[in-house]
Amino acid sequence: MSNVAFDLEVFKQVSGSVPNPGPDKIGALGALGPDLYQYLPISKKLSDALDKVVQKSLQAPLVNNLPQIDLTPITNDAALAAELFEKPLMTAYSILFRQIVVPFWPIFQRDIDLLNQLQTAANNQDGDALKQLASELDQLQQEGDAVKKLAPLAKVVTVLIALIPSIPPSIESTNPAAKPWLPSAYRLFEFLRWQHTDGFAQNLVKLADTANKKAYAYGYLIHVAASVTGKPFINNISGGPYRTHWWRDRLVSNHVDSWTFGRYETSGVTAMTSDTPNIPYASWKNIVSSNLQNRFNLANLSAPAGSIPDAVTAVANGVDTGALWTSLTGAFPTEISDYIQKAIDGTYPVALRPPGYTTDAIKQSFVGLFAVVWFMTSGFGPMTPFDLGAAPSSCQSEPTWVQQGGSPPSPQQSGPSTGATVCGVLLAILALILLIFEDWGDGVAAVVGAVKAFTSGGGIDWDTLQCDLFWVRKLLLKAQEGLVDGLVKAALAYPSPGKLGTTDVNNVTHPVTDLGGVPLTKTNFSTAATAAIPLPYPHQMDKKISNAADLNFGQFPASPLETPETLNFPLPPSYPDKIVDGSGIQNGGMLTNGTFPSRNKFFGDAVANAKQVVGDQAGKLPRYNLDADRGYGWKTWSPKVNTFPGNGSVDNPNPGI
Repeated sequence: MSNVAFDLEVFKQVSGSVPNPGPDKIGALGALGPDLYQYLPISKKLSDALDKVVQKSLQAPLVNNLPQIDLTPITNDAALAAELFEKPLMTAYSILFRQIVVPFWPIFQRDIDLLNQLQTAANNQDGDALKQLASELDQLQQEGDAVKKLAPLAKVVTVLIALIPSIPPSIESTNPAAKPWLPSAYRLFEFLRWQHTDGFAQNLVKLADTANKKAYAYGYLIHVAASVTGKPFINNISGGPYRTHWWRDRLVSNHVDSWTFGRYETSGVTAMTSDTPNIPYASWKNIVSSNLQNRFNLANLSAPAGSIPDAVTAVANGVDTGALWTSLTGAFPTEISDYIQKAIDGTYPVALRPPGYTTDAIKQSFVGLFAVVWFMTSGFGPMTPFDLGAAPSSCQSEPTWVQQGGSPPSPQQSGPSTGATVCGVLLAILALILLIFEDWGDGVAAVVGAVKAFTSGGGIDWDTLQCDLFWVRKLLLKAQEGLVDGLVKAALAYPSPGKLGTTDVNNVTHPVTDLGGVPLTKTNFSTAATAAIPLPYPHQMDKKISNAADLNFGQFPASPLETPETLNFPLPPSYPDKIVDGSGIQNGGMLTNGTFPSRNKFFGDAVANAKQVVGDQAGKLPRYNLDADRGYGWKTWSPKVNTFPGNGSVDNPNPGI
C-alpha cells in the first residue's frame, strides 16, 4: 500500500511550483498520508512471544528441510492474535530487525570495512598498514563464526515472515462469524484510506491554524491526489487492489518506488518512450542509499554513521514504557500529533471507527516509519553492495581453499523454476548463504595466518594474500547480495536500480518481471492479439497456496475476477513517469465529481491533480477510495450488510460513512 518514494517525489515536484506554507519535513510527512499508521510498531509482549517462537524453531528438527513454526502461543492469546492481525507489516519488520538486522548488520559493516582496508594494504604491499590492521584480524574469525549462524536463523525468519501475507484485511474474511461490512473492523490505515476521505482532508485544512499544521495539510492533499491517480497504476500490475493482493501490492510498490526515485533524481534521464531508458538503469541514483527518512524526519531522530539507530532497536524489541521509547516518541512535535488526532475526532464518530486512534499511536507510528525507511534507504551494512574491484593480476584462478570447497552456486542456479513460490526462492538463497560461509572460514583462516606470520617477523607471499583477500571479499559480497535479493523478493527491501531491467544481446532493455514474467514497473495490456485492451480487473484474493491469502504474491494472480468487473488502468502500457507528471489534467481532473461509484474517466497525472487539489483546499474533493479499490477513480464504499467480498463479488456497495 505504501509508496514512500513515489509520494515524496510528487510532493517535491508540486512544492517546486506551489510553495509549501510551512516546513518541508512536516509537509513531506503529510505527503505520506494515512500510511503513517501502517508503521505502528508491535508491543514488547508480541515481540518477545515471536522471539520465543524463533528460538524454539531453531532447536527443533527440520521437516523436509524446512523449520517448523509453532504460532499457537500467539494465536491462542486473544490480545496477541488481535495485534498480529492489526500490525502485520510491522510484525514482519520487528522479526527481521530483532533476529537479523540488529545483531548482524553491524558485523557486515565492520567486516566490509576491514577487508577493504586489508585488500588495499595487500595490493600496495604496504607492510606497515598491514601490521596496523593485524590487531583487528581476530574480529574476522569471531564474526565469521557468528555469521555462520545467520543462514539457519534466516531460514526460520523467512518461513515466519512468509506467514504474514496469509493475513488478509478483515473485509476479505469469509468466516461466517465475521462482519466485513463493518468499517470499525478495519485496520487504522485502511479505515482512513477507505472512509470519508473528503471530510478528513477538509477537516485538516479547516484546523490548520499554524504554519506547521498548514504544511501537514498541504502534504496530505498532495498524498490524496497521488493516491487517487497513482494507485490504479499499482493495481494494474498487481492484478487487484491492496484489499485482495495486499503483499503483492507492496512488492510492486517497492519496484515502482525504486524506478520513480531513479528516474527523477538522476540528472539527464528523460521520459520513457520505449523500454530502454536513455541512461542505463545501472547508472541511475540508488534509492537504497538515498536516506529518504531525512526528508520527513521532523522529530530529528538520529541515525549515527556506522551503527543501528535507536529507532530500529526499539522497533525490534517492541513498544514499552521504558526510557528509550519515551525519548523517541517525545521527540515528535505534540502540535502535529494533537492536530492529526483532532481531525480524526472531528471526522469519525468513535462508535464507527476502529479503536486505537491516539496521539501516542501517531508518535509510535512515526518511530516505526523512520526505522523502516532507514532500513530500506540508508545503505547500511549489506544493503549497498561494496565495490569488489578487479581481481589482482596474481589471482586469475581460484585459491586452493575455494577449489577444495567448490564454488557455491549462484542464487539463480540454486533457485527453483519460475513457477515456484517466493518462499522457495528465498530458502534457496539462504541455502546459498550457508554454503558461502562454510567456505568463508577457510579463506579467513588463510588470511589471518599469513598476516600474523608476517607481523611476527616472518615473510609474506603478497600475491597469495592479495588473491585470498579478493576471494574472501567476493564470497562476502555474494552472501550479502543473496541476502538482499531475498529481502527484495520478500517485499521488505527496495531493489537497486541495476535490478530494474535487463539488457539483451541487441542492447534492448526489458523491465524487471515477477516470477511469472509480468513487468513490475510497467502496466500491462491483454495478451490477446485482437485488441490492446486492459486486462480484466480486479482479481480475487489468491488462495491457491495453502488456501491462504496472497502467498503467491511473486506472480500475477491467476485467481478469478471479482464481480462486477470494473475499469482497469486506462492508458497503454506505461512507466511511472506517465503518472507522476507525464499526462497533465485529463477529463477535468479528479475534482470533477460524478455519480457513485465512479466516473470511469482518466484524471491525468499526480502532480497536475495535486496542484488543483491544493489550490482548491479540498473544497470540491469527491469522496474517493484512496486505493482505487474497485477500479479507476472509485469512490469510497462499504459492502452491503451481510455480504462477503471475500467470496468473489461486491454486492451493492454503499458510499461509506
